[in-house]
Amino acid sequence: MNESLEDLDRDRDGWSVRLAQGFQRRTATLAAAARRVRDGTDPDAIHDLRVATRRLGAALRVWSNLLEPRAARVARRRLRDLRRRLGEAREVEVNVALLEVRLSGSGPVARTALAPLLERMRRRLARRRRRARARVRPRLVRRLVRRIEDATRDLGATLRREPSALASALAIERKAEARSRSALWDALELADDLSLHEARIAVKNWRYKIESLGDALPSERAGGIAGLREVQDVLGEIHDRALLRDLLARAARVADPAHTGGLERLIDELDAERREGIEEFRRIGAGLAAIPHDEPQAEPGRAAGIRTVEPGDTGRDTRWEQMARWLSTTKRRA
Repeated sequence: MNESLEDLDRDRDGWSVRLAQGFQRRTATLAAAARRVRDGTDPDAIHDLRVATRRLGAALRVWSNLLEPRAARVARRRLRDLRRRLGEAREVEVNVALLEVRLSGSGPVARTALAPLLERMRRRLARRRRRARARVRPRLVRRLVRRIEDATRDLGATLRREPSALASALAIERKAEARSRSALWDALELADDLSLHEARIAVKNWRYKIESLGDALPSERAGGIAGLREVQDVLGEIHDRALLRDLLARAARVADPAHTGGLERLIDELDAERREGIEEFRRIGAGLAAIPHDEPQAEPGRAAGIRTVEPGDTGRDTRWEQMARWLSTTKRRA
């Protein structure tokens, strides 16, 4: 990885093509996931569509200085709105899947308590999926895709006029890094549901921005991103169990007294699994939140641990080289 910002700057035509292909690939993924949601037979379709909106939103943000401003702004807003409107359906999907697993492994008392709740949740899920299908009608998806295409249409020409495009994109990723590491610190210290959830969202946003930068940079520069994915997955497991625990707690308050004992045992199990997840998060998350031992303290107002890159910076040790090296060693230290 000896390529510097100066080397990349000389290959503007090459990485403008890679950028355009990245947007086309992400847009095609979104449209395909929307078709799967409309089909209604794929249990992963809503999740995959929400991920596609996040990835596209991150790419539009990272490369915003190369895009048509109004179209990019509208596209980001519509992607965000779609993701949020699908959030309820996804939450119910997760709860139903976890309840089905619990039901199959529970004793007769718990099964008797869970069966009516699971049936209600399945009916709610059917309603949420119908609403989700309405959100991704072909006409609405085509309109969203056109906005993305409008935003990225002149990407190559804008890139040739913009001397600091890559440095600006790196600066946007740097802000995502700072927010992520701050959120991780809060989650490690507080370990409450809100701080853990916010850390998960922040890590997602950072990870997807790194992936977006990988469209312009050689693919191996995104090596080490697995550390972020691991933290994200652990935080997701914690979040899912907290949601189901709270759902069962609400059900227990209005349940037949004969059923509350079984529900309370399941709540205790979920709470124990959540605590185990937090311990795992502390094991692997501390390395991402901490300042690496071999890096200097950050200047005030700058993210710690990775040297910043300013427009025109063409030093041999680029920020991406440091990032990949840091992420790859973080897991070994944790």
